[in-house]
Amino acid sequence: MAIASTSFIEPGIVQLILCSRIADPQDANRLERDIDHIVRCAQAENARLELTGALLTDRASFAQVIEGPIASIEGMYSRIADDKRHQGVELLQYNTTHVRLLPLWPLAFVEVDCTPGIGRINGRDTPLDRRKACISVLAALRPLFG
Repeated sequence: MAIASTSFIEPGIVQLILCSRIADPQDANRLERDIDHIVRCAQAENARLELTGALLTDRASFAQVIEGPIASIEGMYSRIADDKRHQGVELLQYNTTHVRLLPLWPLAFVEVDCTPGIGRINGRDTPLDRRKACISVLAALRPLFG
C-alpha cells in the first residue's frame, strides 16, 4: 500500500501502542537538539517500510503508535526495544486491523506538556493502567484526526 493511497482498508495491518522513558535525564538536552533529525529519519524509514503512526514525548517519556505490515512492525519494535536512548519499553496494545488510525502520517510528532499515565505505566503490569495509558495516548493524538 502506498501511504498516499485513497483506500484506507488494508488486510492484515498490525497496530501497536507502546511507551518508554528516556534512559538518562541528562539526555533530555541532547534529545531537544536531535528530535528534528530523529523525526525526519524515522519518517523516511517508516515510509519505506509502509509504516504509519505518531510519536509523543513530554521530554521524559515517549508514547508511540505504529501501524503497518507485521514484518515491518516486528522489525521496528525490535529496534525500538534495543535503542539505548530509552528504557522500560512497554507494549501497551497489539491489534490486528484493516484500517489505520493515521494512514497519511509516516510519523507524526506531538510534543505534550505531560503524558498522563505513561510515566506511571512503566514497571507496572495492571490491565487498568494499560487501558488508561492507551486512552491517554489516543487522546493526545486527537488533533491529528481532524
